[in-house]
Amino acid sequence: MGRMRVLIIDDHERVRSALLGKLRRDRELEVMGTAASTDGDFEAALMFGPDVVLLDGKRNDGNGMEICRKIVLARPGIRVLILTSYPDEREKAEIQALGAAGYLLKDLDLQGLLQQIKGPRASGVHGNPTGGDR
Repeated sequence: MGRMRVLIIDDHERVRSALLGKLRRDRELEVMGTAASTDGDFEAALMFGPDVVLLDGKRNDGNGMEICRKIVLARPGIRVLILTSYPDEREKAEIQALGAAGYLLKDLDLQGLLQQIKGPRASGVHGNPTGGDR
């Protein structure tokens, strides 16, 4: 079986760089790229054909949930994992209704992150319950 393809979509350079550095160490994963701007995020998800998209839910432009919705509708086989700095029950319910595979705190340890990326459909909030910053 080939490596699992991952796309990172986050509007914070530090977060994209940290995730990229962590995920590239895993031989079972292939990070296909990163995206920051709303204009290219949805197109990148379709063009790269990832297995998993790590998507910032609380983007500065407010479009995280809309990007999730578009990806899930256009390519139901892509697992979208929403990243957040702090949990929000309303947001969690919204992403579940949109069909996202999981809701993860950005400070989730590497093993937990890898488990969520590689595992079947995730559920709940995963990470530090205090929702610490990146």
